[in-house]
Parts: sequence; C-alpha cells; structure tokens
Amino acid sequence: MNISKGRVGENNNWWKGGITHWRRAFKNTFEYKEFRRNVLERDNKTCVLCGSNEKVCVDHIKSFSLYPELRTVVENGRTLCYQCHYKTKTFGRNVPPEFCSKCPHCVT
Repeated sequence: MNISKGRVGENNNWWKGGITHWRRAFKNTFEYKEFRRNVLERDNKTCVLCGSNEKVCVDHIKSFSLYPELRTVVENGRTLCYQCHYKTKTFGRNVPPEFCSKCPHCVT
C-alpha cells in the first residue's frame, strides 16, 4: 500500500467525517473556475492596479460574502497581484502578503 493513499479519508489524522467547508466547495465548482478564468483572461493576467503579472489572483470588487449573487459575475472581478490584493479593503483574511503568496488561487 502506498503511504500517501493510506492516509486518505478516514485514515487521515485530520479526517472530520467527510465535511468540506462551503467556500472551498463553491470555489471548486465549474462556474467559479470559469469566472476566474474569464477575469484573468480579460485582464491579461496582469494586476489592474500596478501592472504586475507576478503572483496574480482574482479579487471580488464587492465582497464575496456580502454579495453572494455577484460571486461569479465577471464585472465584479478584477486581477490583482497579491501585494495589491492585500491592501484592498475587501481582502477578508487580512494576513501578511507572504502568507497570501502561498494561496492556492494565486497564479504565478
């Protein structure tokens, strides 16, 4: 048995009964992935604030949590580098930029 496969599901120490946080589940939907792809394509994978094309991610102009009806509306998205994203008032986690750079949604 492969060690990595042996630690999947109930065999994993972090197993919590098969629950997935709703936000993670939503961000894995085809609709949301299409939203991200369309925003990145529209903005040419370039930060709309500073022009950088390193470590960019998609930001919601109107809050992801406060405006659920706008979560996949391309006009509510913009491409930002992680440093500019961290500075926005809509950045929800408010963590230092070095942690945001490890975000799985950032594109290098």
